[in-house]
Amino acid sequence: MKRFRIAIVLLAVLAAFAFCGSYVADRRLTALDQALVHANEAALRSDWAAAAYHIQSAQAAFAQQEKLLQLFARRDLLSAAGAELAGLENMADEDSFDDLALGIARARHHLSFIKNMSGAYAPWK
Repeated sequence: MKRFRIAIVLLAVLAAFAFCGSYVADRRLTALDQALVHANEAALRSDWAAAAYHIQSAQAAFAQQEKLLQLFARRDLLSAAGAELAGLENMADEDSFDDLALGIARARHHLSFIKNMSGAYAPWK
């Protein structure tokens, strides 16, 4: 009977860890996605300084959260998203708007794929 109780406790701890990890990954990836949405909106308004600012904030947030996200997502997916984010800042000018829009769309796609692959679903929404 004692083994059964220990097994139940371990199962509950693992389930709580998985749920909390999913919640944290969903929140962090959603915040990164929103920063990219704001960067795209700023670029559409031709506000290149604001677009660069939002891209830099997304890059900084991703760099801070990458280690935590590695607990829940594959590293190759995270490195691909990081590489996509790294090239965006140089595109925040009028001459490369199309490249910026495509880069933002690809970075958002990478983040969405990571969210789906890491099990970061949001049943609480």
